[in-house]
Amino acid sequence: LESPVILVGAGTGLAPMMGFVQDRAIALKKEGNTDLDGLECHLFFGCRSEEEAIYKQKLDEYERSDVLKLHLALSRSKVQPKMYVQDAVERCGEHLASLLIDENCHYYVCGDARMGDECYEAFVNVLRKFCKMSRIQAVNHLKRMRVEERWQYDLWGVSTAMDESYAASKELTRKKRANRAMNWLNRMNSVNEEEIM
Repeated sequence: LESPVILVGAGTGLAPMMGFVQDRAIALKKEGNTDLDGLECHLFFGCRSEEEAIYKQKLDEYERSDVLKLHLALSRSKVQPKMYVQDAVERCGEHLASLLIDENCHYYVCGDARMGDECYEAFVNVLRKFCKMSRIQAVNHLKRMRVEERWQYDLWGVSTAMDESYAASKELTRKKRANRAMNWLNRMNSVNEEEIM
């Protein structure tokens, strides 16, 4: 209860977040704390439809009792436009930027690595837009949060977000492949020209 918290969970990635939320609910009840100014908890939960929103009744109860602010992102809803958790993050960008620059803010994400990467980029964009940071400053801020153990993730799949060198190495690999292909093509053209003569 001493820090603002941003939680992101998509699908079954919500399960570990429930532990944080339940612990928070118990602590709030025990302390009788009603002054949570600047210490709020935002939960971004993504699933396909309202019917697949696991723990929905409990989450609604937590939201009614000010334990958390729920941001539900539905990617296959029949009644509202498609939204992923990273879209919901950007939608709340101004407020989240003010939380992220708080030296006590903690961020936790659980789910698919691609979703984790997309959320990382959403937070970079939020910091750039609302804190007027360059991309380098925003990335360094998030890396500093990681070093200070305030940016935690439990992702499955291959995550590249915290490694800015990944994009550079991917581009280098693409260039090397293009050069090899061009060399091969040049050799093939010279062989064909020699055969013709």
